[in-house]
Amino acid sequence: MKRKIFSNKSIKILIIMAVLINIFAYSVSAKNVTVGVLLDNRYNANISTANADITAASGAFLASWNINLTPTSMWHTLTTLPINTCNNYSWYSPPSGCLHTGTCTNNSTSTLHHANAEKNLASLWNTYPTIGWGLMMGYTSLPLCLWYTHPTTQLYGHYGVYGVAYTSWKYSYVSNWDRTSLTRVRVIQHEFSHNYGCSDTPTITCSTVACIMKQSFDNIPLNSPQFIWCGPCTTRFNPNLH
Repeated sequence: MKRKIFSNKSIKILIIMAVLINIFAYSVSAKNVTVGVLLDNRYNANISTANADITAASGAFLASWNINLTPTSMWHTLTTLPINTCNNYSWYSPPSGCLHTGTCTNNSTSTLHHANAEKNLASLWNTYPTIGWGLMMGYTSLPLCLWYTHPTTQLYGHYGVYGVAYTSWKYSYVSNWDRTSLTRVRVIQHEFSHNYGCSDTPTITCSTVACIMKQSFDNIPLNSPQFIWCGPCTTRFNPNLH
């Protein structure tokens, strides 16, 4: 039987065609998720900066999950969120009477404590529907606080947080307080990972392997590496949630 031998030119053409097909397939299959970014009146930057933060955070999601996060930032039109109604707050020490059963309780039933992250997240959910949006993120420049069990000390108490999101929800609330451009993006990637199913308390594998869910990449450039999830968090991540 006569064997047909391809020329080097033919092989190069086939390789180029295969690359182009893959690029075309990738561009067609990329899932575009619109992100509504609600800037409250304590946010100290501008709309273009907020959009740039989301766009930078999107890189890892696009490279790893083929999810293109497209932001549209806008200012809050309402001034009734808890973050606007109390000035009696310090970053690490709760004000007098700030107890988990009092004004700082993790809910949205009271507006007495402006910086409770869960209150603001829930208020965002109660005020702004996600119709037309894949995800919705509140953005502030004030430090946020929360009552929760610290993942390192396992002690329940009042702690400062840079963001909050419930697993698989469409909503998140993030603060850029005391953050560099890199760590702002890392916080957003962490909270968006919650939106796609990741948890703050993954299996032991996450405690020994670098992962965005335990702040492993806060000092690592955004393009190195692009895949920022450990094995268990990769299992939890559901790209079809939104």
